[in-house]
Amino acid sequence: MFKPDKMNYELLGNGCSHLHWHLYPRRKGDTPIKSSVYQLSNAELFDESTRPDEEQRKELIDLIKNEIIRLHTK
Repeated sequence: MFKPDKMNYELLGNGCSHLHWHLYPRRKGDTPIKSSVYQLSNAELFDESTRPDEEQRKELIDLIKNEIIRLHTK
């Protein structure tokens, strides 16, 4: 749905009592360094100016839901 250049992912479970995935659709040049997002400073990683506003979040949620439905009905 995001049409990334690549996808970073990790499966975690050591901090919680369940397994969960982190999925990071990545685009060339999306960060100032070519590395894991965890190599960014907290100021860069949690910069509020890069977060979608409430309307954008709702649009993204709808797009993701529609893509899941599309993939599920194939």
